[in-house]
Amino acid sequence: GGGAREARVGGYASGEPGDRWAPRGVLVAHLQEHRGPVRCLASSHDGLYVVSGGDDGACKLWDCGRLERDVSFRSRLTYASQGGRVTALVSLDDDDRIVASASDNGSVHAWRVEYVERKG
Repeated sequence: GGGAREARVGGYASGEPGDRWAPRGVLVAHLQEHRGPVRCLASSHDGLYVVSGGDDGACKLWDCGRLERDVSFRSRLTYASQGGRVTALVSLDDDDRIVASASDNGSVHAWRVEYVERKG
C-alpha cells in the first residue's frame, strides 16, 4: 500500500519523478591505440581484462585494474598475427587464459594470454 515508491536493488532507473536511483556515467579511461575503428570488445570472466579488436587487424588487451587506478592507459598486450579486420572476440577458457578472435579474412585464431612476472 501507500504511494511511496521504493528503489529496487538491481532494478533500472525509471526516469520518473521521485525515482531515487539515478546513475551517471563517469569516464574512467580514454584508450586510443587502435589505428582505425574498433569493432568488438570482450571481457574476461573474472573482470581482470578487456580485449578490443578492430579494422587495423589488432587485438589489444587492457588491464582493468590498472585503468581503474589511473596507473596506465596503455594496452598490456597486442596480438596482430591474424590479418584482416577483427570482427569478433570472446574469452574462452574458465581461467580466462584463451581468447578467440575472428577476422573478415575467414580465419578464427585462439590465442593464449600469458601472465609473466617482470624481474626488476
